[in-house]
Amino acid sequence: MIFQIGAIAVLALLVLYAFGQRRRSGPLSYGIIAAALVGALLVALPDLSTTLARAVGVGRGADLIFYVFMLIVFAAIANLHLRLRAHSEVVTLLARELALATAKSPDTKREPGA
Repeated sequence: MIFQIGAIAVLALLVLYAFGQRRRSGPLSYGIIAAALVGALLVALPDLSTTLARAVGVGRGADLIFYVFMLIVFAAIANLHLRLRAHSEVVTLLARELALATAKSPDTKREPGA
């Protein structure tokens, strides 16, 4: 019972945080809120996860939760990878533009001995 109270409290804080961030990233915030609410429901009613697992052909509720968690983690990693690549391309373009904008023309007249 102590774990359930703690887990639900942490999930409630996550909902509050995501709710506050909805302007910055609406769809992601709503996804986090939905996942946290489902998580709180599964924490409050642990037998529900086993019922859902059997309905989709998985033996135990804990296994189903783990599989769903892994799918979410892989999706998050793919999302971060794509964002990192996009940012890297932007930085490369900015560096090129800056290099071209600050390039100095070569001296055509050089003094002897220089």
